[in-house]
Amino acid sequence: MPLEDYIIHVFCLIDDLYQDLLLTCKVRKSGYSPILADSEIISITSIRKRIETSISQLTESFSINTTKARSFHGLLGRINRKIFSYTTALFFNYQLAKDQFTQLELLIQA
Repeated sequence: MPLEDYIIHVFCLIDDLYQDLLLTCKVRKSGYSPILADSEIISITSIRKRIETSISQLTESFSINTTKARSFHGLLGRINRKIFSYTTALFFNYQLAKDQFTQLELLIQA
């Protein structure tokens, strides 16, 4: 799924759930009118959490913070190989378990 479609899908789901929540209780009682809607802020936060989790997995599993490259081209090559191996592990994980993110550590350890 392309990133744009994913973001739109997440926003639509959160917005629907948030509108249902607003029917049962009043979330905001007073104060300034916000620039962004609450559902937009929740969507941005959830997508940001997914991105930070992926970066954390790259850092811990593939030691992306210590590449030990001697040149800039060597650094780019090593980071590209590490990101490729991460993407390949996600692909195989999705093919085997049909769960894109939760079983990644078990797949790497196997």
